[in-house]
Amino acid sequence: MGNDEPRVLLVRHGQSEFNAHSSHLVGGRSSWAELTEQGKAQAQALGMLWRSALAADHLVLASTAVRATQTARYALETAQASLTRLATHSELEELDQGRWTGRDRSEIYTVEQQAVIDEDNWNFRSPGGESQADVFARVAALLEREVVAQGRTAWVVCHGVVITSLLAGWGHLDRSTAWKTRIANASITELGYRGVSTQEVRRNDTQHLMSAAT
Repeated sequence: MGNDEPRVLLVRHGQSEFNAHSSHLVGGRSSWAELTEQGKAQAQALGMLWRSALAADHLVLASTAVRATQTARYALETAQASLTRLATHSELEELDQGRWTGRDRSEIYTVEQQAVIDEDNWNFRSPGGESQADVFARVAALLEREVVAQGRTAWVVCHGVVITSLLAGWGHLDRSTAWKTRIANASITELGYRGVSTQEVRRNDTQHLMSAAT
């Protein structure tokens, strides 16, 4: 049975091989990237939290990207919860950077190009890619359908730009600078709902990761 006031707990995936070794490249979705050993430890630390925090009626949603699905699965295994609880959704995938994906950041983000982007950062699309506004629209629609309309609490394992786009779209971050907000791997950002508005309960909470620190 759902709650009267829905909750969304946004979890960024654990450290990926791309995070660790290819940060000089434009990542975009890079949906193939797997977790590093550090990323697995972070997911397991999340799972230790879930042993007490994941209630029987909570939803567990994840992006279809390998690093996000792995994070959710390692966490569920550590929490000794059934993997069948996990529902994956392509709408939770990271910002699509189109033809920029995999290219060196220094070649793409020149002073001139950054000036063009900053004219309307929220709506800017790379060639063949999507904007932060696009990300917000698809993710918000999913959460409205799967979580809010049913009055549920959901743990949502996704990506950094997905989280900042939601925060900006719902007015908790400046849309022109939201992309600069750092969201740590395996951190928790919590949103509560009051009618049609959202309240930011916490952002970038990493207290549960102390055991996974190197």
